[in-house]
This record gives sequence, C-alpha cells and structure tokens, in this order.
Amino acid sequence: MRRLPSVIVIYIIALSCCIFTSASFGQFDTLTIATYNILDYSGNSSDRNPFFRRVVHAMKPDVLIVQEMNDQAGVTSFLNNVMNVFQPHLYFTVPFNDGPDTDNSFYYRSDKVTYIGAQYISTALRRIAEYTFRHNNSSEVIKIYSLHLKASTGTDNETKRLNEATILRNHMNALPANTNFIVGGDFNIYRSTEPAYIKLTGSEADNDGRCFDPLNLTGTWNQPDYAIHHTQSTRKSVPSFGGGATGGLDDRFDMLLNSLSLTDNLISYKAFGNDGNHYNDSINRLPNTAVPDSVAHALYYASDHIPVVAKYVFQSLSAFNLLTPPNNSIDQSMSGLLTWQASTGATGYDVYFGTTNPPTTIVSTNQT
Repeated sequence: MRRLPSVIVIYIIALSCCIFTSASFGQFDTLTIATYNILDYSGNSSDRNPFFRRVVHAMKPDVLIVQEMNDQAGVTSFLNNVMNVFQPHLYFTVPFNDGPDTDNSFYYRSDKVTYIGAQYISTALRRIAEYTFRHNNSSEVIKIYSLHLKASTGTDNETKRLNEATILRNHMNALPANTNFIVGGDFNIYRSTEPAYIKLTGSEADNDGRCFDPLNLTGTWNQPDYAIHHTQSTRKSVPSFGGGATGGLDDRFDMLLNSLSLTDNLISYKAFGNDGNHYNDSINRLPNTAVPDSVAHALYYASDHIPVVAKYVFQSLSAFNLLTPPNNSIDQSMSGLLTWQASTGATGYDVYFGTTNPPTTIVSTNQT
C-alpha cells in the first residue's frame, strides 16, 4: 500500500505597525475585549445562565476571559447556554485547564481572531492563563493573561498578591520586546500603592513586561470619586441565589492592563453597566443610566462582579494572494520561490510552514 504524504501548509502573515494616526490609513477594525469574574461557575450553574446571556449579548465581546470557572462542564455550558444562544457557533472556546482552586476560560469569535495556543503559569494559589491569538484583519498577535489574585486585605494577603504578580511580571519580561499583551481579571487590589500593582505597572530594568493602566487612578480606589470604575460587588445584600460578596459597588478589583505597544490602540475602557451612581449600592437600583433595566438586573443576579470592557482599534490590512506556487497547489517541490501580492499597509511578512492549518512553525520573519 502506497503511503500518502502529509499535506504541507504554508501560511503568510502580513505584519502591521501598532502605532498609527488617523491620517495615515483609511480602514480600521475594532476588537472588543472583556474580562468577567463569573462567580464559582460550573456545569451546575444553569440557574444563572439567563442572566449571563443578557449581559454577554449586551456587551458583545469579540474576546472574553472569565475567572472562577470550575470544570469542563462549566466551560461547555457557558459556551452553549450563554455565548452561542442568540447566534449558534458564533463563539469558540478552549479545553478546560484544571489547576488548584478555581480556573480561567477563554471565549472568542473566530471571524475576528484566530486562536494560536495557551499555556498556564503556576502560582501558590491559582494558575494564570496565557492565551495567544491573532487578530484576523490586522494580523497582530496578542497574548491575553487571565488571573485571579489572592483576595482580602492585610499585609499577608498583599504579600501573596505581590508574589503572584512577580511571577507574572518575570514571565512577561522574558517576552520579546514589543510583544502585544493584555492582563485582565480579578486583581483584588485596593490602591495604586499596593506592591502587586506597582510590580505590574512600575518601571524596572527590564520593561518588556511592564503593564499600563488605562485609568491611572491614584490612591485608594474604594472612594466615591472613583465610583464609576468600581466592579465589585453588584449586590448590597445577599440575593436569593448565587452567593458571592455583598455591600454594593465599592471596589475596583477587575481590570484590563495592556502593554505599551497597545496603548495607542485603546479607544475605550469601562466597567460595564456602572453609571457611577451606585456607590455602596446594588447595581440594579433603578435608574441605572448605563444599561437597560433588564441588563442591570442581569448583572445583579449573574455574579458579584461586573465585566470590564475595552475596545482596541487596528489597521486593517488588504487581502493578498499567493502567486507562486498558486494557492492550494499540490505535488509541489520542497524547494522553490514563494511570491505573493503585496498587502497595503504591511511593514513585512512572516512565513509559517507545517502540516496543520494554520501551521505553527515560523521559517522566515519580517520578509519584505
């Protein structure tokens, strides 16, 4: 029996520059990224799915990271019964990674981004997830980290958060210079002077992994002046089901920080559903001027946290075609010349080679 050869896939990615002005290019694509602590969610959390559906449908993320996921059944349930209810097969996810305590999960629209892979960083309490994806219209590769740092006040807990943040900062400092990354999740940080926050955002000898906070709020965040940025808790008192923290909105625990390379791409950032008028109060005390009443009620019942949503804009690259050999060619020599039509706005091209689609082995970088 003659053995059939493996299919060889060649993939060419146009590279663009992250820094741009509106006068330079005419076509952009917006990527909506959100983080959401979904409160001890599992395959048995179906009673909260109608509320999560309303929240997710209202914020319409292209990429969503979540914290406090408990099992593979929960990952699948959230995909099927929350993300894809209004439009089947719109979102995809990745296999559950079971670490100590609760875990992370990642949901994405494949028409907007291409998932590349994941790895998981161990800390003393919970794993930090690193999800890598490519924005389809610009070919920018982005890493997004989903974390849930140690909770509660006190010097001991602050030290534990600092240890977790140090592990992440060291990991990101080892990334290549100008790597695009976003760090999101439940930081459980109370003020700008907390050591964990300084570790992540401060300038060091190696700043490849330095995070930038879109808000740059100084001092203690639990105060009325910062009310519009608070993300926890949605409830003033215990709801009829779901559990979670109470006391009303008064803490800025949930954040999205980004690399310097993405700072100029950020166009909006908000605590979803927070109108700034619910300090130490339930988010569904009407009126809520940020979202419809039904969404405010959904935020109250779904979780004790509200999502944080950020929008990033990227230059869209024009499509280009492989010229030689023609696309989808078979029986080609293993050596030869690759040529392709230029893409408007590209600063270079990366060439990938392999037997999967898309391939993962890069064989040439920054081709002209």
